Amino acid sequence: MRAAPHVAAVALVAVDASRARVVVVGVAPVHVAEAAVRVRVVVPVPDHRRATVVVRVVRVDVVRRGRLVVVDMHVRVRAPAAAEVIGDGVVARIAVLDDLNRGVVPRRPVDVGDTASAHHQGKRNGEGEQAAHVVTLLGGVDGRAVHLAATRGRRPSVEKIHARVQSRFRPPASPRITPFVLWWTPPGWCRGKCACRLSQKGEQRREGRRTMAETEFTSGASCPLHPGFDAVGTCSRCGNFMCRTCGEGGSQAWCPACRQREGVGQAFPLTRENWSVSGLMDLSWDAFKREWVMLCVGVLIFLAGSFAGQVVSQVSSMVGGATGSTVITVLGFFIGIIGSYAIQGGITLGFLRMSMDVLSGRRADLGRMFSQFGKIPTYLGTLFLSFLLMLPLLLLIVVGAVGAGLATGTVSWSELVALKDLPPSELDSAVTPMLPGFAVMGVVAFALYVFPGGWLLTPLILMQPELARTESPGAVETLRRCFDYSRGQRLPMIGTVLLGGLLAMVSVFLCCVPVIPALGFLQLLMAGLVMALSSGAEEA
Repeated sequence: MRAAPHVAAVALVAVDASRARVVVVGVAPVHVAEAAVRVRVVVPVPDHRRATVVVRVVRVDVVRRGRLVVVDMHVRVRAPAAAEVIGDGVVARIAVLDDLNRGVVPRRPVDVGDTASAHHQGKRNGEGEQAAHVVTLLGGVDGRAVHLAATRGRRPSVEKIHARVQSRFRPPASPRITPFVLWWTPPGWCRGKCACRLSQKGEQRREGRRTMAETEFTSGASCPLHPGFDAVGTCSRCGNFMCRTCGEGGSQAWCPACRQREGVGQAFPLTRENWSVSGLMDLSWDAFKREWVMLCVGVLIFLAGSFAGQVVSQVSSMVGGATGSTVITVLGFFIGIIGSYAIQGGITLGFLRMSMDVLSGRRADLGRMFSQFGKIPTYLGTLFLSFLLMLPLLLLIVVGAVGAGLATGTVSWSELVALKDLPPSELDSAVTPMLPGFAVMGVVAFALYVFPGGWLLTPLILMQPELARTESPGAVETLRRCFDYSRGQRLPMIGTVLLGGLLAMVSVFLCCVPVIPALGFLQLLMAGLVMALSSGAEEA
């Protein structure tokens, strides 16, 4: 795996106690292992051993939350020698505690968040001026997080740092203004050797290093790629802030720029704005031709899992029936049904997950088919909620169809009830006068199934693919996303499903030989459908 670029930035923050405000005097890039306030940065770059990197500050936002001052630096990181933009819109979050409420300005840099101190870097300059600690910032932390590991060696000289940055930035001359030199570095710099502890309200919350990818940002930070959305996490590769759109609802640990740079998840070009049924068919067909062998093997595993689920259901029902107890028989029946759905659901979600990998440009890995069994409880919960959603529709169809048949006058309720007691020889003569009423009942039932049934059932097509796409899905959240994805897209979704079903039916008529590849292609279509509709759904 390629090493992520290590980019650092220094912000000179002046605290004016007389006016109770925070002033950002200047920002400069630095090398994380060298002294403070360097103009140029030398960092590892993907595909290059070392290159000069230019960091340009785009915007600086300062937000005060009580005693906690949060500085968000929006920077652009570029490698001129490599002709590559490492990070466009990278946000360096810097937090500092001040004592303005007490009228006292601290005379030293304050560490807030998870930190990696200078001695973890393995390098020191001769004067020991490492500008305090390298700070990896945590957003949304209510309590005060302190670095408990003592820094070996001499503490950095605040006076020397002050003089150095004054000569470079020349802040306003005032005895009430104190500079704070703060750092930012990507996660994983100390490689787990840091003994940092995060304490909140005097209670130890976690021991050991906490990476930025594990951090949930509750407020304050905004996504650099989508400024209108709040950041909910950070990229585990570069540390850039990500919103739910960048992280695709929590299914991606890397930001879009890193995924594009590494070729991960960027081979699927369709979004909800530019997708079409024909475009999805062409893209799925190209992916199927590339990995058709492994997809067909996956279909065989899928069929074996479905057969195993049926066996579990039948065995459970037989065991319950052999006891002669009605309660045990019913209980065995439901246990068999749940076991069957669990086995079949786990295999189905795994096959969809593998299909999404194929559509993303990766190879089909059969091991992915067994990676989704941890979602079985959520899958069963989603099925139960789906049944509850369909129950009013089923009642509406039955009541509407029977009512329409009775309204024709050719069918009466007593005649319908009496049909079950008639012998087969008299059944034909009794049903013949009721045929017009039965025809009306069928038409009404079909009309109610199309609408509102079609409106309600179409989003449920995406239920299984969405469960497979999301890393930590919830039953209610999954159904909500399915309805959000389907907004304005129901007719193309129905067309996609009908085309896939038509191909499967044609394969059955062709001596069942193409059934296996047809099922593999159908799963690719379903996986591609949810990938296209989920891309940009929160912006719609």
